Amino acid sequence: MKTRHILILFVLIIAIATSCRKIDNDPKPVTDPGMEDLVIPAGFDWASYNDVTISIEVETTQATAALSKISVFTDNPAKGGKLLASGSASDANVFTTPLRLPAKAETIFVKCEFPFGSSKTEQLQVAKVINYTFSNAKSGEMKTGFKSTNEIGPECDDCDLEISGSGSYTIGNGQKVCVTDSFTGSVSFESWNGGGTLQICGTANISSLQLTENAHIIVTQDGSLTLGSFSAWGTTGTITVYENATLIVNNDFMTQGYSVDIQGRLEVNGKLVVQNLASNEFLNSGIIDINGDFQLNNGPTFFNTGIINARGSEFFLNNNSNLSNSGTMNIDSDSDNNFNINQGSTLNNNGSIDVTGDININSGSIIRNNCAMICSGVFAANTGDFINNSGFLKGAQEFNINNNNRIALNDGSMISTVNLTMNSGNILGSGGLNSIYVSGTFTINDNNLVDGPIETATDNLQFWTGTQGDHFVNGATVVGLDAITNYIEATDCNPDGIGDSMMLDSDGDGVSDELDDYPNDIYRAFNNYFPDEDGVASIVFEDLWPATGDYDFNDLVVAVFGNEVTNANNEIVEIDINFDVKAVGAGFRNGFGWQFAGITPNQIQQVTGAVLRQSGESTISLNANGTEQGQDSAVMIVVENLEDVLNRAGGEMFNTVNNGLVGTSDLIEMNILFGETSPISRELIGQQAYNVFLIKKQNRSTEIHLADRMPTNLMTTELFGTSQDVSDPAAGVYFKTATHLPWALIILGDFAYPLETIAIIDAYPNFAAWAQSGGTSFPDWYENPDPSKIWTP
Repeated sequence: MKTRHILILFVLIIAIATSCRKIDNDPKPVTDPGMEDLVIPAGFDWASYNDVTISIEVETTQATAALSKISVFTDNPAKGGKLLASGSASDANVFTTPLRLPAKAETIFVKCEFPFGSSKTEQLQVAKVINYTFSNAKSGEMKTGFKSTNEIGPECDDCDLEISGSGSYTIGNGQKVCVTDSFTGSVSFESWNGGGTLQICGTANISSLQLTENAHIIVTQDGSLTLGSFSAWGTTGTITVYENATLIVNNDFMTQGYSVDIQGRLEVNGKLVVQNLASNEFLNSGIIDINGDFQLNNGPTFFNTGIINARGSEFFLNNNSNLSNSGTMNIDSDSDNNFNINQGSTLNNNGSIDVTGDININSGSIIRNNCAMICSGVFAANTGDFINNSGFLKGAQEFNINNNNRIALNDGSMISTVNLTMNSGNILGSGGLNSIYVSGTFTINDNNLVDGPIETATDNLQFWTGTQGDHFVNGATVVGLDAITNYIEATDCNPDGIGDSMMLDSDGDGVSDELDDYPNDIYRAFNNYFPDEDGVASIVFEDLWPATGDYDFNDLVVAVFGNEVTNANNEIVEIDINFDVKAVGAGFRNGFGWQFAGITPNQIQQVTGAVLRQSGESTISLNANGTEQGQDSAVMIVVENLEDVLNRAGGEMFNTVNNGLVGTSDLIEMNILFGETSPISRELIGQQAYNVFLIKKQNRSTEIHLADRMPTNLMTTELFGTSQDVSDPAAGVYFKTATHLPWALIILGDFAYPLETIAIIDAYPNFAAWAQSGGTSFPDWYENPDPSKIWTP
């Protein structure tokens, strides 16, 4: 009797033990009829997530190559939203990245941090493609075109006559007369006899000189010519002063019909009047010192790429004259000066104009200011067409807009003054954000407008009609002097600048230290987390493929979290990815890996961190870079035998039976380095590129993948279509049953998996409705388990 009881007990123990071991040679696999009865849409991919693409543009004109930082969050970052991805964006660089979001997610938050201090955050609706454009322009473009290196000029070695000492000479018949040493006397040209050339290579002091038809003056080779008085007539004469040479006129210097090219130095101890040049031009790329007034009259064209210092009382641009300045003009004397643009004249300023006194824009003139116009007194825009492109205007005492004048501020232009008065006329903004800085009083006396992207900073705004909103329209704003948000860099074209810059870029990658996750590493800039900065995703498997099992999805449960590190150009430099084995509810000794679909092995520099068996025991063959041999796409083996990372407390099952035996797993930390100088385009690696798989019983030819994911090159296909599997490569169907059930799932979260032998359909009440709806119902099914049917430590 006792023997019989012992036999019955032994049989029961064997039966219980057998039920806990999952083997693939059972002719009648254990299945859950509830799962088999599900009616699953044929195209359902079993994803409890959505794969989307987000594309963010930034409209901004910046003074440097600085980049804005785009960050994507699960929720409002101000309320604890978790970071998903980050990268750079600018006018020329769109931030585009793939994201895997929980299917329940309806919105995400995107934050744009501009390189000079301000930021904006937007809540966006989740869609297959999410597009958005941030706009916050901050400008201060620096212009070029200052004095350049010129020629030293011809030598005095082909002269018809060399003169020195003193005397009086006449030049005619096309002769070249040269001063090679020192000469004092008089010289005249015989215009009626073909004229000629006076070339100075030495030092000449001529009491008076008249430039006539066919007459040419050349000062070259460190030469110096001083004229007591000067006059001219005709249209074919020329004056050329080469670099390192000097022309001094000790009286008024008035042009008449001829062309002038100053590459060295011109000193005028009287007025400089440029006029009546017909089709000829006055060119200055050197230095002109004027100890008197400076006038352009009657339509000449004056090009300045050098330096002009005028110490008279006034500058006049009159009668349809044209001034193109790409250098420096200083109108300065002991008394106040006036810089006057009159009577339909044109100023194109790409350099600096600095006036001690006032600037007056009058009489239908045309102004194109692309750099700096500054005066110490009153800047009066009276009439005319006045356009500023990243230009700077400063009236140190006052700035007045009169007579319906319209001032255009484009792309980071700026007006700076103590008191600004708009009597009539408007200020119109466009492009990048512009600024008006008024340290005193800003007065609007009529229905004038500040219109467009212009930030006005003042502590004292007065207007005599309407409301502030009537005068500042279409994006124009008013802030206090201590609340400026715009940033325009201080440059040669804008010596004041405005706002505070946070643009310290220690590694020089174009991302400011404040925005750079790796401020001292030129090759790395941003972190991109999966599934987010603090969370994990769970990958769960049934391991009896091609047969179905008990659908408890705990034969292997792996928590995954990682970081894709990108550079300033949003290219992936390396990936840190971590695997934590939570459960092994199987008797098999399985392995685990993943394939980078679309990435070839040679695109990876090095893979580290894999857990493989000792030499002689391993069935895995690796390339020198750590990727698996024999693969067209890069394949990384995470762990060859899961037992090598498990720390069992006891029992056959690992953390799937509530027997009090709770084991731990060694964290597997892998690094995939693409290369600091050979990063991978972000477009090549989305979440779909991670093709995870279980290696069954360490048999490298048998893999178990997510539904409809292709196997690697090393898997044989002889088991396709056997047992319960209906894989059909020609139809693109893989790892599904006839009723479309899978052998693996990914859940974006720390998954509470079922107890041993309890089907997922029983542990999660909403699972069936979710699956049969093709994922549209209960997208958060995995957050609502039956507590009595899930494993808890």
